[in-house]
Amino acid sequence: MYAADLTPIDGPSVEYYPPFFKQRDCNEEVPSISSGEADAIRDSFDNLQRTLATKHGGKVRLAMHRLNLSSLRTTDEDGVIDSMIAMEALLSDGTQEMTHKVAMRLAALYKIAYSSGAEPVFKELKDVYRFRSAIVHGGTNPQKYREIDRDGVKIAAVDAAVEHLRNAFAVLLKHPSLLDPKKIDAYLLTGYL
Repeated sequence: MYAADLTPIDGPSVEYYPPFFKQRDCNEEVPSISSGEADAIRDSFDNLQRTLATKHGGKVRLAMHRLNLSSLRTTDEDGVIDSMIAMEALLSDGTQEMTHKVAMRLAALYKIAYSSGAEPVFKELKDVYRFRSAIVHGGTNPQKYREIDRDGVKIAAVDAAVEHLRNAFAVLLKHPSLLDPKKIDAYLLTGYL
């Protein structure tokens, strides 16, 4: 309804929030975090600010932008493409065998942060790349790669991509020297950071 003599203004409607917001009930309880989680978030933002001021700030900005875009996408195809662009920005040096190198470097980051789980992460990222490749190269049936198997449970490839991208950010912001992919390769060869 309009009050007084205001002229109705009609125009395009633009939604700039993740699609799952529409599916939520406004009366649901708002998620909360612990003080430990709040401290971890603060540390991440402090590390992000320091990292953005380095020579690697440009690729971190690009990766953050693509991570944010992936959450706004309405299809898994678009979300996984954005996530993988971000992953490549963080872990690629622009040479051949990108899929293998990025998956190996991500597995190394998991080994640094969690001291286990590197092998399943390597396999999962290769599966995510299969979905991405089927999309961008016009594969005949990208649907068969939409989900990946994680210990007998099917999860969306886009969810795995975003999860791994966020974890990569967490490790790289704690160890910004690893934003140079050659340093990750050196860690893989020597075991030293």
